[in-house]
Amino acid sequence: MHASCEVLLGLFIIPIVNYEKLVEAIKFFGFSDSVSIKKLKKRYRAISKELHPDKGGDEEKMKLVNEYYKCLMEYLESYEIPLDQKSMMLSSPEAFVYFQYMKKDKKDFRVGF
Repeated sequence: MHASCEVLLGLFIIPIVNYEKLVEAIKFFGFSDSVSIKKLKKRYRAISKELHPDKGGDEEKMKLVNEYYKCLMEYLESYEIPLDQKSMMLSSPEAFVYFQYMKKDKKDFRVGF
């Protein structure tokens, strides 16, 4: 059985992830509250170096690593990142300082300067 599939809902394609497989993948890679695609790729590469069959690792374990990686990547790639000013201020200290500075100078927020 596949780790995920896609459902067409209106104009949106929504990936359906097997929740149990997703929880297993999170535990396997050692993540807890949050993860980024960059962190997942880094952890995957480190584990792959140890378990890859060409390096003396177990082929079955490597298949499981690949399955968990695919499951987590599909989950992470299915979300859009909000780029509005409020979201940026909440997620980035640098953006917060930038927008506070812009507010003092009474300039409008412009992307690309």
